[in-house]
Amino acid sequence: MFVCDIDLSQADRAVIQRMLAERASIQSIADYLGYSRSAIYQEINRHTQTITFSEDFKYSKPYDALQA
Repeated sequence: MFVCDIDLSQADRAVIQRMLAERASIQSIADYLGYSRSAIYQEINRHTQTITFSEDFKYSKPYDALQA
């Protein structure tokens, strides 16, 4: 499996957060920033926290550019 490890700037992360809030697609974010869709997915997954309370209830804390 190929792992894409990129270094995004804080400005790139702020763009991701803003575009996610605007409900933009991952592909459109990737196109705008000039990265692959996979790289954007990995960045979002790396910095999104999911808390599982039970099998039926999970809470995902949204992507936060300041925490990334």
